Amino acid sequence: MSRPGTFIVKVTDAPTSSATPPAASSCLPTTTGCVPLSRKPGCRFDTAKLDVFVYPAEAMAGRDAPVTDALAAAEPTRRDFVVAHEDFHEQQGVRQLEPALKEAVFMLAGLLTAAEAASLRDDLEERDRAITEADLFLDKAHRVNAAHRELRALYDAYARGEISATEALAGKREAFARLREQCDQQGAPRPQAFHPCPAAMNNAGLAFDATYTREYPRVHALFEANGRDPKRTIEALRRLAGSPGAAERFVAQ
Repeated sequence: MSRPGTFIVKVTDAPTSSATPPAASSCLPTTTGCVPLSRKPGCRFDTAKLDVFVYPAEAMAGRDAPVTDALAAAEPTRRDFVVAHEDFHEQQGVRQLEPALKEAVFMLAGLLTAAEAASLRDDLEERDRAITEADLFLDKAHRVNAAHRELRALYDAYARGEISATEALAGKREAFARLREQCDQQGAPRPQAFHPCPAAMNNAGLAFDATYTREYPRVHALFEANGRDPKRTIEALRRLAGSPGAAERFVAQ
C-alpha cells in the first residue's frame, strides 16, 4: 500500500562509483526533481557508491489505494492508462504469471484501455495516439532490453575477473550514453503515458524499467495477432489472465 508522498526506492549494487555522476549530498534524484534528504530522515544513501532511483508512487493496485493529486491532475491518456494498468493487477489468476510477464500484460492493457476510453469520448485523434503509444513502448522495450543485456554481460565479465572495475565502469558509462542518445532522438514521437527513457540513467533505473519491458515484445505480438484491435486484444488479455492456468495459456499463445 502506498500513500501520497510515499517514496519507493530501487537500489542496486552492480559497479557504480563515478560511472554515474553522484547526486548532491543533500538530495536524491526522482522523476519529479530532486528530493531533499532532510525531508526524508529515513532515506540515507551514498549515491557515490550506490545507484539509486527514488520516485513518488502515482498509483498502486488495491481497493484502499488513494488517488494521488498527480493522478487526478494527469492528462486523460495518462490517467486512463494508469488506472487500467493497476486494475489488471487485481485480475483473477494474474498472480500466476511471473513478474516481468505480468507487468508487460499490464502495460499493454493500460495503453489499449486508454485508446478505448478515447473512443468513448469520440476523440478518434486521441485514440490513434494512444494506439501509437503501444508501439512506442515496444520501441522503448527494445532499447531497454538491449541495454540490460549489454550491461548484464559486462557485469558478469567483471564478476568473473575478466575485466577490471575501471573497464566495467567505462563500459557502463558508454552503455548509458548510447541509451540516452537513442532515447533522445530529435523528431521522434514523444509518448504521453510513459517516459521514453529510464527515469534514472543508472543501474537502478534500468532494472526498474526492464521489469516492464522484458516480456513486452511477446505481449505486443498478441496485439498484432488480434489485428491491432484494442478491444479484441484487451478481451484476449482478460481471458488469458482471468483464471487458473493463465501462465500456461499465455505461453501457448
